Amino acid sequence: MMITLPAGGEWGPWIDGHLYTAKRPQVWYWAISDCENNYFATSPGRIRFEFIATQPDGSEFSAERSGVQWILLLQVLVFGAFSCHFYTACRRFVRSAESLHPLVITLACIIALQALVLLFEVLHMWRYAYNGYGLKA
Repeated sequence: MMITLPAGGEWGPWIDGHLYTAKRPQVWYWAISDCENNYFATSPGRIRFEFIATQPDGSEFSAERSGVQWILLLQVLVFGAFSCHFYTACRRFVRSAESLHPLVITLACIIALQALVLLFEVLHMWRYAYNGYGLKA
């Protein structure tokens, strides 16, 4: 396939194509050459490109990461169960001893921070499954 780059450095037209394989996941490579020295004769130059690839089922995930959002959801459920158990254990201990050790309080803060991180990771992956970008910062 021959692609001509615009001389002014602006974006060229979208090129839409389909590559399909049924054997196993593939990694595809492309090469850029300038045989007539039109673009890169005086300097190495820069080429910006955007490549969008989806699986045959429309998923944005690579073959290795397919289904990862369900694993993350399971992780949220397990982490939630652990957090509930930790919270009830801390409450029981406070009722009997009337205070928590500072190390346990620090651990509780770390668990809460980890829960927040996990929440953002799940939101990012679910969003990525639909748009290929995830959450933008």
